[in-house]
Amino acid sequence: MSRSGALLCLALATMLAGSSAAASSILRLPPVGYAFQPAAPCLDDPEKAFRATRPGQARYDICADQMALLVAGLDEARRGNKLLLVEIGATWCSWCTVLQRQLHDRSLVRSDFDPDAAFHIVPIGISTLHRGRMVDIPSGRAVLAELRARAFTRARTTPFIVVMAPDDPARIVARNLDDLAQSGQGRFDPARLSEVLRDAHEHVRKGSPAPSEPGWFRRKLMYWWNR
Repeated sequence: MSRSGALLCLALATMLAGSSAAASSILRLPPVGYAFQPAAPCLDDPEKAFRATRPGQARYDICADQMALLVAGLDEARRGNKLLLVEIGATWCSWCTVLQRQLHDRSLVRSDFDPDAAFHIVPIGISTLHRGRMVDIPSGRAVLAELRARAFTRARTTPFIVVMAPDDPARIVARNLDDLAQSGQGRFDPARLSEVLRDAHEHVRKGSPAPSEPGWFRRKLMYWWNR
């Protein structure tokens, strides 16, 4: 083999090794150095912490290890041949309650797209109320940081969604939903929510364009228009 051929083979081997290492690191959940830390309410009274403080409140298992819930969700999605939809929110977040209801109510999304059939849905809590103030759920914050780093997206508010392939978490897309809110009707626009979910599904499955987000100026205009 010529010297140039040998160098080419070496370069290819290095690239493949790098790809394998990258894939390996992508699949490593929980991440290296992660340690579960219970949320503050769970140290006082875990049973009380899980109870809803108001009717219809968004439900998150705040005393569970949210990273473990993510890993279990990936396994469940893989077994069901679905994508994983991670719904990230807080117990005090009214729009998280709205999203949880719409994701499981066919009358609140377009009839041509069924989130329950397309996704295995896992709710991940990042914040809750404790002694009259908002406190972090540390394991949920760790999940959010991990997924944001992989999806290269900033979480502006809750709820925040992430869609990923369970067999290859490198295939991932994330999106804020605040621009879809119809405040006067107390819901996310059903047609636009369905479109975002369908685009996320097609992007992760087939590599089609990811659901886009409006810039800050357009987002402000839409917010005031929908009030």
